[in-house]
Amino acid sequence: MLVKVVLRARRFGVEPVVISLLKGGLQTDRLKAAGVELVELGQRRDWSGIFALPMILMQGRQVRADIFQGWMYHGNVMASLARMASSAPIPVLWNVRQTLAKRSDEILRTRAVIRFSEFFAQAPQAIIYNAARAASDHERLVGYPASRSVIIGNGFDCDEFRPNPAARAEMRQRWGVGQETVLVGRVARWHAMKDTPTLLDAFGRLAESDPRLTLALVGRGMDQTNAELAGLVVRHSLKGRVLLCGEQPDMPRVTSAFDVAVSSSSHGEAFPNVLGEAMASGIPAVATDVGASAEILGDANRVAIPADPTSLARALSRVLALSPDERAALGASDRERVRKCFSLDAITESYVRLWRGALAPGGVRSLSGTA
Repeated sequence: MLVKVVLRARRFGVEPVVISLLKGGLQTDRLKAAGVELVELGQRRDWSGIFALPMILMQGRQVRADIFQGWMYHGNVMASLARMASSAPIPVLWNVRQTLAKRSDEILRTRAVIRFSEFFAQAPQAIIYNAARAASDHERLVGYPASRSVIIGNGFDCDEFRPNPAARAEMRQRWGVGQETVLVGRVARWHAMKDTPTLLDAFGRLAESDPRLTLALVGRGMDQTNAELAGLVVRHSLKGRVLLCGEQPDMPRVTSAFDVAVSSSSHGEAFPNVLGEAMASGIPAVATDVGASAEILGDANRVAIPADPTSLARALSRVLALSPDERAALGASDRERVRKCFSLDAITESYVRLWRGALAPGGVRSLSGTA
């Protein structure tokens, strides 16, 4: 979502500079290809990230920014630190991208960053959330000020994500999937919050009685090198029925290969991009009731209880029982819902309006609600 907002915001006269704590990856490649100025600090995903502090402070002094926009917990803290190092009164805004039912759901490093962020929570002019549930969680558990909360959902480009029969045929051929196969797709990294074990359990129940079904797992860690994942596939007797596709560079083409998309997260999600991307592609989706997932779908029959394989299997079965023509009609309805409710242009305009408000006299300190 950061990449989509950054690229689209340039149409509104915004000149972005992205400072990434890490180095490399699919998203940084997209930014570079688009000509966006990118500063990569090259930190690892461990406690050594604390050593990025001097570089962050240096960037705070060097970057000629009008606004520092943090993105997720680590980025929010670093944006506040960069502001402290700057000699100019630059407004800081935060962006929180997940729900937080309880702190123990997070790994120790993330819990430490959340705790550290409490010391800076009064500093940002606005704290952007992509779902109302994310705002209420952080106000209740972390003490983020409700008066600074702004809700801006995720947006989707219906020209980029669209029905694409040619890409569908190409991807299925690449994966060895026949056109008669009903392909259920899950796009997510390997992480506890994504709850792949529950998905495999639910899918196994359906696959046992329906030989048409295949499950594609796409994302970082969703590959054969993941011994735990491979073991789960064997445990559920799904060898040959699950494709471990790993991280993929061209998500519009990947998504077009699915017949049904699923989000199986048990916690943490606020506004899953994968749901909107599937729906924009004309692929009917099923999701667990986490964050804004039910609101995105707008169909209670396709919403399952989190961490409940029976409920998830039941929700999936409702869509899988449809004929190809009925699934296509449902996908077309989903695409129209995204076009009307979650336009990328409208969402980006909300960000730009908020940034301009932060630069106006008095800033956005009195702003609360949906942008």
